[in-house]
Amino acid sequence: MRGGGGRDLRRGVLAATVMAGLAVGIGGAMADATTADAAEVARALDLPEQALELTPVAAPSLHNCTLLSALDNRVRGANAARMVAVTPDGLVVGGSEDAAARVLNACAEVASQPADIAQVVGGMAQPSWLTPVLDTRLMTVVRQLREANRTFELPTSVTENGAQVVRFLALLPDAAGLADVTATWRPGGALQVQVVDLKGGG
Repeated sequence: MRGGGGRDLRRGVLAATVMAGLAVGIGGAMADATTADAAEVARALDLPEQALELTPVAAPSLHNCTLLSALDNRVRGANAARMVAVTPDGLVVGGSEDAAARVLNACAEVASQPADIAQVVGGMAQPSWLTPVLDTRLMTVVRQLREANRTFELPTSVTENGAQVVRFLALLPDAAGLADVTATWRPGGALQVQVVDLKGGG
């Protein structure tokens, strides 16, 4: 996985993330990754600013919140990119359920689009980025759906006992397979995430 095609793999993982975001359209606020933003993100990730590449990730139904893919251009594979969020409460670096919950509580509501909540959960709630499947334009997605014996479906959302339950399919890191993700978020409270690896058609 880290051989001569490592650079192409790293770029492919980023492309999958970016295309997933583009599927729901980049909002105006998300088009502005300023120099100040880059410096702040670099400090938060303990990276030299010249190693950092920022790309907007669309989630237009979130309020006053900017999602960014922060790519360390010195690293290959699944560890190359982290999602960060610029929220009214400050910068949040992805990597845990708590980080995702902080972003949802600051910027989302029950009326937010399931795809946007999936972007936050997939990008922030796990140590490695899970890319929500929002369309079938990538052949990687088509292949993984076929191997898992699943059909394409957009993220869905229902309200159960005051909590919002969002279900979606996601690419595992390095496109190693497909996962079925269930995120249970109580607005203003906690987030619980269940990830089921569907590799092998489970």
